[in-house]
Amino acid sequence: MPSSRYENHPYARWALASGCVGAAIVAIVFLVVDALVGRPLATPSALAATLFLGEPFDLRREVDALLVAGYTAMHGAIFVGLASVVATILFGRPTRPPRGRTLFVPVALLFFVSTTLLVWSFGLLSGVWLWNELGLALVTAANAAAACGMAAVIGYALRTRWVPRGIGEERAIAVRRLGIRRGE
Repeated sequence: MPSSRYENHPYARWALASGCVGAAIVAIVFLVVDALVGRPLATPSALAATLFLGEPFDLRREVDALLVAGYTAMHGAIFVGLASVVATILFGRPTRPPRGRTLFVPVALLFFVSTTLLVWSFGLLSGVWLWNELGLALVTAANAAAACGMAAVIGYALRTRWVPRGIGEERAIAVRRLGIRRGE
């Protein structure tokens, strides 16, 4: 679809991008930490074994590529789902959402609280409290970085792609040409 055409569901693409950015940030943080201790991919392998196989959480277990792939897919899907909810709410507004920090801070906080609740949910499901196993500071920092990355993607999308709902394709194209894409 040409970029000048009105998108019925622009939030789908941006939710996918935002969710992938958030999931990638968390994955990279733990990949770096695991690599520094000489066990690359130990964290996703241990998390997957705990969640999928019911095994005790053990970072010393042998890394299983299939478990890592399955956990990575689930992790990405959860982040994309979370971003989809936020993007749908923001893109579906009939009035222009706020811009700049007025939007970034609440969206980043929403993503941070949501990712923290996901970590808490993992603990309820598995009996493993990640902030005890991996360290509260590390889990919090990874979630905060992911939340900021996700909010930045959604903020960019809203500045460049948002148009009022229900105005029709021709009107949306005209609104974009008049400067809504530049935030004017």
